[in-house]
Amino acid sequence: MKYFKDTEADLNNVIVITGNFNIRDSYWDPSFPHHLIHADHLLKIADLFNLERLLPINLVLTRYADNLNDSNSIIDLMFLRGYSEKFDTHSILLDMRDPFNHTFLTINIAIQEELIQEKRLSFYKRSEKEEDSIKKTQSKSWGHQYFDY
Repeated sequence: MKYFKDTEADLNNVIVITGNFNIRDSYWDPSFPHHLIHADHLLKIADLFNLERLLPINLVLTRYADNLNDSNSIIDLMFLRGYSEKFDTHSILLDMRDPFNHTFLTINIAIQEELIQEKRLSFYKRSEKEEDSIKKTQSKSWGHQYFDY
């Protein structure tokens, strides 16, 4: 979360943020009795990116403790831009866990097919046009302007 707070101005066009945020909170985990300021910070950051928290289709825990001293919890969340009926939920794969006892979160996002116009320039190898193109490219990358005397 600190990464997002420190770099929010450098991130553009964020569509989805998901992962283990390590924030237990009653807002998303009904078994946890407290509301913490860290949850408010996370929601504020998501809002800055115009993201909304998605509700899972199956409300189950996302982290399962590997010892008796810790409790199971919901700390893995998903936020998405363009909240709509098509993308208003995600699934938690309860029977699949990573090595750290976290479940996998999944969502299907349809991507519309788009035609991209492409223009190609070609010329013969070692031709005058090739040499001119190379000189112009090099002069631009070095910050110099190329003059043909």
